[in-house]
Amino acid sequence: MNEMPEWLFVVIEKEEGQERLLGQQDDALSVSFIPAFMDQESGLIGLNGLRKVAGRAYEVQAMRSREVAKAARAHQYELWILDRDGHVIERLAPGP
Repeated sequence: MNEMPEWLFVVIEKEEGQERLLGQQDDALSVSFIPAFMDQESGLIGLNGLRKVAGRAYEVQAMRSREVAKAARAHQYELWILDRDGHVIERLAPGP
């Protein structure tokens, strides 16, 4: 993928009135990342393969890709664009 799309679909984790992007950890690589998907359907299917905390609500929402990347950088997370099966399409490392 040469250029990020304007919109990505991300998972929002909801707990006690708070909403945040769902982050994940790849233990083999020791990398924290925010999973994102190219379309809502892929996000809904891909959500099943992500680690979640029991008792919290999760929702797939559209978000501007620049905002997702900015949030990832702010917390030193990579942004991983995944397909519906959880395979990585592209890894974007946090910038300076």
